[in-house]
Amino acid sequence: MAKITIPTKSTGDTLTASEWEDLMDAVRDGTVSIDTLSILLGGTEVTASAAEMNLLDGLTSSTAELNLLDGLTATTTELNYSSGVTSDIQTQLNTKITESSTDTLTNKTINTASNTITIVEADISDLGTYLANVVEDTTPQLGGDLDANGNDLLNLVVAGFVHPSTILSDGTDTVDWTTGNGQYINLGSNAAITLTFTAPPDDTRLQLHITYGTGANSITWPATVKWPGGTAPTLTGTDAAIDIATFWYDGTNYHGVISQDFS
Repeated sequence: MAKITIPTKSTGDTLTASEWEDLMDAVRDGTVSIDTLSILLGGTEVTASAAEMNLLDGLTSSTAELNLLDGLTATTTELNYSSGVTSDIQTQLNTKITESSTDTLTNKTINTASNTITIVEADISDLGTYLANVVEDTTPQLGGDLDANGNDLLNLVVAGFVHPSTILSDGTDTVDWTTGNGQYINLGSNAAITLTFTAPPDDTRLQLHITYGTGANSITWPATVKWPGGTAPTLTGTDAAIDIATFWYDGTNYHGVISQDFS
């Protein structure tokens, strides 16, 4: 074997071209085994192992592609996530949810900017469970109109008469038809009241149950109340007597009749 002389060098020193050529010849013919040689690139020591360096063997990346690593802050663990990836990330993601996918989505937001996700009734195995919960809701509310689509609504119970919390005396009092189609009013002794109506949300039939107190009692009706012949009937007005006024509301006016003197 040829004998070479490798000069003593300090960290940061460089070999001459001739010294480098002798060293490489000795490495190639096995005269010298490099175990502790440090390689500096741009003044930074390369610490990759031989196995790690061999990963570059056969690398076909261009300079521009390698330069994408400049400034990369990903950790080794994060980079290893791409180990074994053989196609672009978007293609692989698109295979995760397919037309026949049975993946379970819980509390997930799906952005369907250019895609459509269709869920058919047969796909929901526990649909009956969700419908059963509607029965358990004692105060369900609709967010809009209920369209029966030509079908009958069966077993409906209309809200009962609404009782007032106080006895009405002189002054103006409101009957709020939005709280129920049937309302009670109780007049105090010698009460003279003027009624105003809060209209129901749609055309409907209404009833007003009137109980009188002692003495003279009188009611002044809203102008939208229309009576047969254009004249309001005379109320019974005697102590403990009951009159029942029935109205048909047409969206504007209340067309009324009174059944009197239930005593």
